[in-house]
Amino acid sequence: MLNLNYDEMFKISILALKINRSYPTISKNKLWLCTVIPLHGLFCFVFCLIFNSMLFHDIKNGNFTAACTSGIFSVLFFCVSFKYTVMLIKTKAITFAINKVKGDYASAKLLCPDEQDITSEYANRANWVTKIWLLTSFSVFSVFPLQVIVLSIYYYAIGDFQFVHMYQMTYPEALEMRKNETYAYLFLLCLQIY
Repeated sequence: MLNLNYDEMFKISILALKINRSYPTISKNKLWLCTVIPLHGLFCFVFCLIFNSMLFHDIKNGNFTAACTSGIFSVLFFCVSFKYTVMLIKTKAITFAINKVKGDYASAKLLCPDEQDITSEYANRANWVTKIWLLTSFSVFSVFPLQVIVLSIYYYAIGDFQFVHMYQMTYPEALEMRKNETYAYLFLLCLQIY
């Protein structure tokens, strides 16, 4: 018996979209707006810090390796913002597509056993892709915090403790002067983890 449940098979993707408030069935009301503005506002603030470092320090000082690193994060900001905008503009079309797939899963129960096996195989492949996406996202996300932890332990072990920043960048002057103070460091670390 074919048992395909869209919400169960794609719960990883659905959860990710619900966390960032872009799942198409989430109502776009005042509560939604009050959660989206701070989420994207912090994302935008970090982009401004990165862009400032790239434009006014890295390129100016000829540090093209750091400029390329900052450029990659800047492109990532624009890609994520663009995808989020598309998710918001095309909410009805995406909802229609989701409902279409759910309908296809329901009608697949009426197919012959061989066709049900084929449908199940491809649905399971799609589910596998979401698991790979989760693993890849987690792996990529964990590289920078892991670097901070390992280097902090290393510097502590050799008796030369120092704050290790997640991204090697130059901040605006007010932050740059204080970036190695405890509270400023923790603020920047939380901001960069976000």
